[in-house]
Order: sequence, then C-alpha cells, then structure tokens
Amino acid sequence: MAKKIRIKGKTSLIIGWLFISMGILVLIGSIAFSLSWNIKKNNYNKEYVYNDNGTLYYEKDGNTVNVKKVFNSDNAVVSLNIPNKETAIMYCSKTNNSECLFFEPGNVIVQGSRTPIFGILGSLLLISFGLGFIPRKFTIEEVDEKGELKVIKGEGSSIFSAYFFLVFISLLGLVGVVVSLQDAIRYTNLKKENNITVATVYSQLYDGDKINDNDAPVAYYYVNDKKYTFVNYSSKNVDLGKTFEIYYDKNNPQKAVKKGESLDVPLLFVGLAFFIIPLIFLPLKKEDREILKKQKARIKCY
Repeated sequence: MAKKIRIKGKTSLIIGWLFISMGILVLIGSIAFSLSWNIKKNNYNKEYVYNDNGTLYYEKDGNTVNVKKVFNSDNAVVSLNIPNKETAIMYCSKTNNSECLFFEPGNVIVQGSRTPIFGILGSLLLISFGLGFIPRKFTIEEVDEKGELKVIKGEGSSIFSAYFFLVFISLLGLVGVVVSLQDAIRYTNLKKENNITVATVYSQLYDGDKINDNDAPVAYYYVNDKKYTFVNYSSKNVDLGKTFEIYYDKNNPQKAVKKGESLDVPLLFVGLAFFIIPLIFLPLKKEDREILKKQKARIKCY
C-alpha cells in the first residue's frame, strides 16, 4: 500500500496564495502600465469634451475643437454614447487635436495605468486578503504502507499571516490618511493666497460606468479672461447654472479647490480606523515572536 498524505488546511493555503499571487500581478501590472502612460502622456493634453447634440468638442485657447476620433486604452477606435449636454474627460493629441483617448473609469487596470496608487492599494488589499486565508495550523495525516494512520501537527504560519495581514491593513489606512491630509494642506495653501473666483455649473461628468454613474457637476470659471474647467467630485448634485466660489493658484489657475471643502472627513476617519485598529493587535507575545523569528518571513508547512 502506497503512502498517502493528507494535509488539512491545504485548500485555504491554496486560496491564500492565489490572492497573494493576484495582488503581486496587479502591483507589477499597475507599475508597468503607469510607466508606459507617463511616457505616452507627454503627447497629449487633458481636455473636457462636451457633447452638444451629438457633436463632441472642447475649447482650446479660445477656439472650439471638434473631436473626430476617440480611442480607448487599447488604441482601438470606439463610439461613446455620451448623453447630451454631458462632459467626458479625454486626453487629446497635441499633433492632431481632433483625436482623443478615453480611459474607461470602470476598468481597474486602466485606472491603475494612469494613477498607480489605485493598483498599489488593490494589490495590498488582495495580498492582505490572501494572508488572512492562510490557516493557523496544518494537520498532516500520513497513512503508511501498513495502513496505519500517523498524525503530525505543525506550527503552521498563523503568526506570519496575522502579523502581515495587520501590517497591510494598517498601510491601507495610512494611505487614506495621507491623501486626505494632502488635500487639506493644498486647500490651506490656496486659501492663504486668497485668490477667489466664481465657478458656474454647466454640465455633468460622463464616466462611462453604467453601473455607478459619477454624476459629478462640471463647472467653468475665468481667471484673467481665460476659461478653465473644474469638476466637483465631492458633490452629486448637478444643478445647471448654480454658482459657487473656488480658490485657485494664481501661478497655475488650473489648480483649484471649492471654497468650504477643506477636508475629506469620511476618508480621514476610515483611514485612521484602518491605520490604528490593526496596531492594537500588532504587539506579539514572547512565544509568538519566537515562532515568527524561526519562520524568517517564510511560510512553513510541516
């Protein structure tokens, strides 16, 4: 009779490593796509394309530019069903102003190519989830040639899994805190300069996501008789013609924030919760530290 070995907890181990592998792939892909886009984007300008009864156009240096071709992230020509009077963010060629790129907001990989932080956060989440699946202990049942059952228990990888799961969750929270504080600092700096102008809502943002429409209002404002566009992502109320005040950077008027919205409070509180709560559980007992030391950052299966 051949020796048979059955490992209890093996399914959880496989699932855990599957999520970890996906997280690593997402991280590598996001960084690679981001580097590629950062090289490519030098040939494009970010524009706000408006649909006026089927005619797509944007304003450039006081002139109207009609968009004739729209490409997706795979450089394939697409036909967008942008609702009338809505605005889409596109990247239009510097050499051929009538040709633009549109990135699908619902595509995580595409968004990761533009902003690697999304890919990094996604990869950390997948890796953390995977580490949580790795079982505390493995029970190995061995049946020898005589048919006798021998049970071997190993210390497993519980300390490794739990420890780094908490570390990754804490890092996710830290990113949220940093992003919210950066926004607050930017708001404070622009407020100190006290350059104020009035923005007027003229459209709604088209994001291409039919499941979760953004509905963010799009407004225009003038600085030194030059027109600029502002998207108020913090609002879902599209009231055409409504006006509100914004602070802008006099050296770069495209940088602007809505007056009175200095801090993303929900993001800050969620980030603090994700950052602080795991830290409470991070201190290890003496015996747990010994196990972690033995494992030397490797998952062992006995």
